[in-house]
Amino acid sequence: MDKIAVVILNWNGCDMLRSFLPSVVRFSEVDGAVVYVADNGSTDASVAMLRREFPSVHLILLEENHGFADGYNLALKQVEAEYVVLLNSDVEVTEHWLVPLAEYMDAYPETAACQPKIRSWRNKGQFEYAGAAGGFIDRYGYPFCRGRIMGVVEEDKGQYDTVIPIFWATGAALFIRLADYREAGGLDGRFFAHMEEIDLCWRLRARGRQLACIPQSVVFHVGGATLKKENPRKTFLNFRNNLVMLYKNLPQEDLASVMRVRAVLDYVAAFSFMLKGQLPNALAVFRARRAYHSLRTSLAASRKENLKKTTLAVIPAHDAMKKDLIEWVLWNSELLMGHKFYCTGTTGTLILEALREKHPDVEWDFTILKSGPLGGDQQMGSRIVDGEIDYLFFFTDPMTLQPHDTDVKALTRLAGVENIVFCCNRSTADHIISSPLFVDPTYERTVPDYSNYTKRFANKPVVAEAVESAKKRKRQK
Repeated sequence: MDKIAVVILNWNGCDMLRSFLPSVVRFSEVDGAVVYVADNGSTDASVAMLRREFPSVHLILLEENHGFADGYNLALKQVEAEYVVLLNSDVEVTEHWLVPLAEYMDAYPETAACQPKIRSWRNKGQFEYAGAAGGFIDRYGYPFCRGRIMGVVEEDKGQYDTVIPIFWATGAALFIRLADYREAGGLDGRFFAHMEEIDLCWRLRARGRQLACIPQSVVFHVGGATLKKENPRKTFLNFRNNLVMLYKNLPQEDLASVMRVRAVLDYVAAFSFMLKGQLPNALAVFRARRAYHSLRTSLAASRKENLKKTTLAVIPAHDAMKKDLIEWVLWNSELLMGHKFYCTGTTGTLILEALREKHPDVEWDFTILKSGPLGGDQQMGSRIVDGEIDYLFFFTDPMTLQPHDTDVKALTRLAGVENIVFCCNRSTADHIISSPLFVDPTYERTVPDYSNYTKRFANKPVVAEAVESAKKRKRQK
């Protein structure tokens, strides 16, 4: 069995292959990878050209165009390797691009897939739209990336050169364990094209597998080579497939509310297309919603299977961390006895319930505040300011945007202002609770002295100047 197989799916892309395949062959084979081209029933000269100009490339011939998803599913049945790379035909790779990806996957077996940093082939100093430096998703299913939010693409200045966990890895250069690909069921052929890799990554993440962006590997992607950005067919596939993805994967408690909001947002998008004079794209949105509703019955079995195999609820964002926080509290419950707890919303209720189940004879001092997005974060902040809180344990999910992101940032700032301990993840919390200071009854945090700041106007006639200014304004009226 091969270590790495690079698999390119082609459909009538003779010129594209002739332009970009040389770098793939040169920089992949030197690192021991085997290069495949799976031809999706091309009617141009692709196959003849490959046989003539690239004899080292392994050919997989499919009889017709099965689309991106099923094309890869069929092709990968004929490949045996530990890792496979799903690589677009319009990608230029760089020297030793596979090495950082393989080394990371070897070191972290809990990681199912990863991606390199994706830069634009047309403007090599910028990130590329489809993948950039790692993909994420918001509560309503809209994907975004490090280096690209909506249609705004950043210049790559090294600001995202750290390896981080991500929600989805781009299908333009998806490095994945073949065993994980097969276990998850591969790409969903009903998508045909667009967002099928996000759906696959969602299934992997929900089943407890990890994904990462490895920016030490760099490739350049043309992008939009199959369908242009404003193509109505692309609009249709993006909207339909996004709804299909949400229906297949959303937890039951979130499905109805998210879909209601999406209906409103989709119609707003259609109206926006109309205002821009893009009637075909507006109609594509309506057709996408009708197509989704016609598919729902056939998706029910997939949804049931996905929810059955889900071990990690990844949407909504903060809910993904509730289980981690509850487990951490239970593991350290003996050390936490005797402390007063302030907790927001559902999280506090769940923690208290878990503690009472583990220690039924212990009386816990709990104050349950409102849900974070509904004002609980502000309530927590006021108690920090009043000196009632010494340790703030707030496990945040870096994978998705928070609806109360500004409130979370405010809490972070207040923790700094008041010099209290702030733990944003399990590792930090583990270090804090294992510190001798945590169980030292004599320990008192240092309270910052802001007297100079608060007295900065003490010797300035600010009030008098304000009163005089108000009087002048009144006289002018």
